[in-house]
Amino acid sequence: MALELYIDSESWAESVDGDIAASLLGSKKRSIADPAALSAAKRPRALHSTLNQSNMRLRSEFRPSGLSGPAPVVSRTRITLKRMDCIVDPRTGDMQFESSEIILRGRLRNDPLSSGAMKNVYDFLSDNGQSYVVKRFYRLTEDSENTAPNTLPFTVDEHLVQIQAEAMRIGLGQWVMNAFFQHARNRNVTAIDFNIAFTDAFLAEEIESPSPASGIPQITAESPGITWLVEPKRSTSVEHFSYTLVHKSRKRDLRSSTIYAFAHFVWGHSNQTMIFADLQGTPALVGRKDGLVLFDPMTHTVGGNSGIGDFGLEGINSFIQDHSCGDVCNRLALDEVAPLIFDTSSNEEQEEEQDNSPSPGDADSANGEGEDSVD
Repeated sequence: MALELYIDSESWAESVDGDIAASLLGSKKRSIADPAALSAAKRPRALHSTLNQSNMRLRSEFRPSGLSGPAPVVSRTRITLKRMDCIVDPRTGDMQFESSEIILRGRLRNDPLSSGAMKNVYDFLSDNGQSYVVKRFYRLTEDSENTAPNTLPFTVDEHLVQIQAEAMRIGLGQWVMNAFFQHARNRNVTAIDFNIAFTDAFLAEEIESPSPASGIPQITAESPGITWLVEPKRSTSVEHFSYTLVHKSRKRDLRSSTIYAFAHFVWGHSNQTMIFADLQGTPALVGRKDGLVLFDPMTHTVGGNSGIGDFGLEGINSFIQDHSCGDVCNRLALDEVAPLIFDTSSNEEQEEEQDNSPSPGDADSANGEGEDSVD
């Protein structure tokens, strides 16, 4: 949407003090009836000067492209997807997946839009007019070899486990982010960037017929289709704040300091069992304000079982060693409420309590409802 701005200098000059108007227009006060004064007042130079002084610049994501040869032609395949949502318990953060009756139909790009170290990203144009990116793994371990883009070197069920873990990380990230912002409000801390959120995401299973991008030859009752991680399509501009095993707090702006503080808060809010890694985001509207949307996070957990890229204790220690508290951390007193100390004894006690907790069968036996005892 293009907008043009016009200023009626004459009317504006009449509505303010004459000396101020003359000063801002870059000339001494003159009679409004003076044609020369009107001409000078209507010059665009004054507006241009004002824009420069306020550091306003027109910007967009336009990227010029020259004619270096024939333009590529993208091929797409019509697909049908059945949606599945990740539901997060607002109190505990526990997650479960819930099948939805929502069906999405549209055209999926046959070749990847982009590729990461483990996942391919495809462009999906829904019939409802919404543009999405859909993601799937093309390998599940760092040791496995790269394969052709549209092949699947593992089973659909193996892929489902890992793509669900990706959705769970996103849902868990937003749950902790909500608690982080609430902690800031409880401490009356306003010098923080509240316009940060994790991406909206859901899972969607291919039904009816497989796409070339899925790498699956057919869909039957015994052989289900691939499940995709689906997110709204956004800007390709990406800003990184941490990496898998690197968490240096190098930036000092408010947004970066807020994200570094969030990463610290995760450690305390998870009872010293988890940290977020590979935090990255793209500029987008958050609550109708310019903000940042985070996507593709990774986690390191005490158990090392939260999904692909979880380095367990090694990953946790990398954060504890790298992180240095900045302004936002200090305002939130995170060094006091969430000290970066890995208490192995505390975690061992938690694991021991879990091991010693009675199973449903043990409870039944204790109540005399299990198997018949032998006298």
